Amino acid sequence: MVDVDIAYDTADNTIHSDDTTEGKILPIWKIEKTAIENAFKIHRRNLSKVATALEISRSSLYRKLKKYGLEN
Repeated sequence: MVDVDIAYDTADNTIHSDDTTEGKILPIWKIEKTAIENAFKIHRRNLSKVATALEISRSSLYRKLKKYGLEN
């Protein structure tokens, strides 16, 4: 498993990583987890706003929080 720090730039809707290797494929779970973490920061852990921003239901968000250990 690859552990790469990534960030989503809302200004130009791009994902940036700290990995300098060209052609790096990031695992979907890492992108999804980072998107949730970033939405938490932006919306101050307001679950309704986070779910809306990610265009998922609150129940889906709860499942993903449990999956990635982000419940608290």
